[in-house]
Amino acid sequence: MSLGICRLCLEVAHLENSHLLPKSLYKLIKRADGGDDHPVVVSRETALETSKQVSDYLLCKNCEHRFNVGGEKWIIENCWRNETEFPIQEALHAFTPEPGTAVDLAAYRTDGVAGVEPQRLVFFAASVFWRAAAHHWGGPASYYPVRLDLGPYREELRLYLLNQSPLPSNVVITVTVGRSRDSGENNFMIFPWLYRRQSEFRQYRFVVPGIAFQMIVGKGIPPTLRALCTWRSTNHLVYTSDSLRDSIMDGMARLASKAAPKGRLK
Repeated sequence: MSLGICRLCLEVAHLENSHLLPKSLYKLIKRADGGDDHPVVVSRETALETSKQVSDYLLCKNCEHRFNVGGEKWIIENCWRNETEFPIQEALHAFTPEPGTAVDLAAYRTDGVAGVEPQRLVFFAASVFWRAAAHHWGGPASYYPVRLDLGPYREELRLYLLNQSPLPSNVVITVTVGRSRDSGENNFMIFPWLYRRQSEFRQYRFVVPGIAFQMIVGKGIPPTLRALCTWRSTNHLVYTSDSLRDSIMDGMARLASKAAPKGRLK
């Protein structure tokens, strides 16, 4: 531990070694591989296989606990875990998607759906996006996650995470669950990144095994996008996609193609 100011509650405290993405997810990916292989980290400069985790002294014990019970523990227990265990997918597929939604991206009402907790999904997403904006994270080798520039929404998200205000009015968060159980479609993580910048709004994304999270921020978010928000939409819509890898990885594939392999990847 290290004495300092907690970035969330702004109190002087002994800081914990906090993670950008939960450390249990690293173990989950390694276990699902069934061997000694480590997750592959991709940046603009390099691609390497490593067990080192992205962490730093950021939060006090109470705020770590807030994030854990607010969403992290639930995500770890309900995301894709292996090719036979994917709890949130099982819960959604027990119901019929909303009529009129696209075949490749279906929407499900989650109000009253056992096994799906939209409040924890959205809280977890907001906590990760906020962490990515609140700190310059270190990383293994030459890899450093890009610090997100959320402008005024960083502070608004901090207050939301402290339960001092609702989800910011100009923030939209969507949650998409993969339909496949195949390891190749689910057994990976992507740290938060700026997916698209437009004059009216910006889109950010990150991925944990089997679940993709997107956050759109800006005063100019069109009503059609605002209506998609998992928390504000009628009946708290959660989406499913045929392939998270195809729908999320378009920009990341270009990034990976330019990265120089290192270590065991050579």
